[in-house]
Amino acid sequence: MNKKSLIFALFIAGISVILALFVLNKQENHNMQNKIGGLLFEKSVTHGLGINKIIVKKPQLQITLSLEEGFWRVKEADNYYAGLVIINSLIKTLNESKIHAVLQSDITTEMNLTSSETTKKIEPISIQTFINDKKIDDIIIGSQKNNFHYARYADSSIPLLISGNFNLPDKIHYWLQQPLISIDIQDIETVIIQSETGQQLAFRPEIGVPFLNVKQQPTDISPLLEQFTSLNFIDVKTAENTPLKDISPLKTIVLFAESGIIYSIDIYESEGSFWTRINLSSNNLPTKLASDYIKESSFLYQNRFFKINHDIGKYLLRYSIH
Repeated sequence: MNKKSLIFALFIAGISVILALFVLNKQENHNMQNKIGGLLFEKSVTHGLGINKIIVKKPQLQITLSLEEGFWRVKEADNYYAGLVIINSLIKTLNESKIHAVLQSDITTEMNLTSSETTKKIEPISIQTFINDKKIDDIIIGSQKNNFHYARYADSSIPLLISGNFNLPDKIHYWLQQPLISIDIQDIETVIIQSETGQQLAFRPEIGVPFLNVKQQPTDISPLLEQFTSLNFIDVKTAENTPLKDISPLKTIVLFAESGIIYSIDIYESEGSFWTRINLSSNNLPTKLASDYIKESSFLYQNRFFKINHDIGKYLLRYSIH
């Protein structure tokens, strides 16, 4: 074959490839057009209860949710329990998100649909669903436009306009079951604080009256109790994954509730951070509500240490009953 024939053959081959890609693109576009009005995560919805793992990737964050014994857990948080509210919201979105339009324009950075390899400033949200590690759906969620989001399937370059709430948390602890403790101040009847300096006590002769100290003088401990009306945590470790299991707490705060619940709250300090360990128990005559609460909630604390806000930790460690 002479040089001219070779060039001509290569030209024809190139044209053939271009035509083939054009035909494939037209076919893919046609297939996408047929999906308008349909569910974005159609395959996941079809498999329904079989989905047992979801991976969400955001800028600087990956959340791996796995369904274990009826509870969703977060791998990146030492396999702690995912928050019911965020999980229900995410699953509702996966079940209801629909394709509203197939766009003819090219993917742009404004759509936030490019991979992290092609842009460093803008990264998409990736949502993957699995059944026993077999990938079912792999979808890229991009920028929001009015009440819709741009999106595309990971193996497609065709941009879509979809519905759904994909404003997902960008910090791990927002994905976890919160709050750590939530008490009603009016239900607390006795507080005991134990530390290296001794034991302190505050009690109410009856619910609804002010607290008294050991000298039976009125004392205001509401600033302490307010820390536990909705105490959140920012990290969690199992006991085997932290050296805290081998040391004694610097302080223990015990709250006795009228309902019969006893909250034992250990406070630790490690490398400038504050951690707590919680134990739930009851008095000899707990109410049914208290018994049920302990039975249903104790597993959230077992064998776990929780990192709390630095200022709150410092306050709890320094607090004294006067």
